[in-house]
Amino acid sequence: VIIEVESNDTARLEENSGISVYKADGTRLNFIAMNSEKAPFDNKDFRKAINAAIDRDAVVTVACNGEGVAAISQAPSVFEGATEAGAEGYDIEKAKEYLENSGIDTESLVIPCIVSNDTDRRAAEVIQACLAEIGVSIEIENMDYATQLTAVMSGDYEMSLNGYTSSNMYRYLCGLFHSSAIDAANLSRINDEYVDSLIDLGKTQIDVNERGATFEKVIKYLNEWTPFVSLYQTSVVRAASSELQGFKVSASGNMQFADVYWAAE
Repeated sequence: VIIEVESNDTARLEENSGISVYKADGTRLNFIAMNSEKAPFDNKDFRKAINAAIDRDAVVTVACNGEGVAAISQAPSVFEGATEAGAEGYDIEKAKEYLENSGIDTESLVIPCIVSNDTDRRAAEVIQACLAEIGVSIEIENMDYATQLTAVMSGDYEMSLNGYTSSNMYRYLCGLFHSSAIDAANLSRINDEYVDSLIDLGKTQIDVNERGATFEKVIKYLNEWTPFVSLYQTSVVRAASSELQGFKVSASGNMQFADVYWAAE
């Protein structure tokens, strides 16, 4: 069994008759994290300019070898309450308009962007080319994962490529956007009473429709606020010997090995 299949290896494994490749739409959302406590990302129009300048399809093609789903919402599409309302995708002219409205002079601006693996490095190179189209320069900085994680969680960064996954929408929203998660997974460091109140309300709601409506409301608000630039949802890809039966993969990547057995000879 191969638990984490690299995107560049998927096609080769699929061509091997002795190996079965399993795929599922995943819960992990990959994004450009932007520190909203630091200039220029404390400027909403600048954040939205960066968001509109990114060609997600190009990122998926180059970084993931096509193994991913381009995303524009601040939350994964697989959870209850997911919506693209208030979100904007790739629109270079809109990006230039937002940049002009921001009033930020980018002539001498060079933004450091942290990456910690080859996939994010490839994504950052696409992002670098996209942002050059609107006159924004970024400098890609490689770090080991532990160093990157320490930097982004403490707020000692400006831009970074990261991702986040969770088991349900409440845990996802609480982890990434609740003020209690600042200095933890709230990488954008958003501190908004309205967002906190809706996330807290969703936690208490037992009715599925009511809870979904609450989550949809907070996601729409976050889509407009643009704490991150959503890039893509990762496909969960696992591989195993074709002689193994009962092998299934969930959106979270979990597998029940109790259900796996060897094929009868």
